[in-house]
Amino acid sequence: EMDYCVEGKGELGIVTPDGDQREQTLTVGDIGFIPQGWAHYIRNPGPGVMKFVVVFNNSLPNDIGLSTMFGGMPTNTFSQTLGVPAGTLDGARKSPKTLLIVQRRG
Repeated sequence: EMDYCVEGKGELGIVTPDGDQREQTLTVGDIGFIPQGWAHYIRNPGPGVMKFVVVFNNSLPNDIGLSTMFGGMPTNTFSQTLGVPAGTLDGARKSPKTLLIVQRRG
């Protein structure tokens, strides 16, 4: 995945297969690259609008996002995975489908 910042600024964070965490702030004109299959996020630190062009290495990308995992995993299992006390996530809204922050053309 290649991410190009066209407006504002964004924080691009990745988790390597070895568990190392890295974060980089991208501003207008900057490009970030995420190897296929690596866990990652893009966050708007605000204030203001953030716009990124997101380019995938194929025309039919798959998404195994956090919303997909959370929606399909028992809440108590997710709590154990995150190491939070039992019941912490009981009131969290679970989506039946993947939540996307990008608009797909097609």
